[in-house]
Amino acid sequence: MTWTAVIPLKGHGERKTRLAEHLRVDERRQLTDAMFAHVHRVLQSCREIAEIILLSDVQPDGWTDGFRHDAGQGLNVELNALATTIVPAPMLVVHADLPLMSVDDLAALFAAAASGIAIAPDRHRTGTNAIALAMSGGFNFGFGANSFGRHLTAAGPGARVVNRRGLAMDVDTPDDYEIYSRIGAMRVAEEWSSPKRRPMFQAQR
Repeated sequence: MTWTAVIPLKGHGERKTRLAEHLRVDERRQLTDAMFAHVHRVLQSCREIAEIILLSDVQPDGWTDGFRHDAGQGLNVELNALATTIVPAPMLVVHADLPLMSVDDLAALFAAAASGIAIAPDRHRTGTNAIALAMSGGFNFGFGANSFGRHLTAAGPGARVVNRRGLAMDVDTPDDYEIYSRIGAMRVAEEWSSPKRRPMFQAQR
């Protein structure tokens, strides 16, 4: 089974506003660019993934994978519309702020979703960081506050929950950032410091 992976990402505007007391605007943009680059690289390394689609309001320079323009109707509306064009191909939606995500994490998620739906919650088990749908049609996305419960309800009794650190560790809050600084920052910094790397999105002036 091969998968189409979708990465939602805000291109324009201010990012990670809950970290504003700890990081400047440019630092938050650099952080999100680095985490996005990591997630993208892991997806590229995963043999089960046949196509990667960036869902964003701006296409970054040099982007060579698939792109779907986010028209600003809200993430769930955009994903539901995108899913109708992917049907019936298996579809993965994964957030761009998972600095510890690995190919092994994706393999576990795909194995759990082989005949249905697998959901990876965040470490608080309130939000959703990734969803794998063996059949991309007929599922209504419910991202937002407390999305994990909504997605479990929408998926029905056959849903599988995948608890792995690489899928659970996102960076949204100051507490998340503290954990990231201790565990994941060195790994992402090493990847991002490659001379071949540059910001995927330029800061908006």
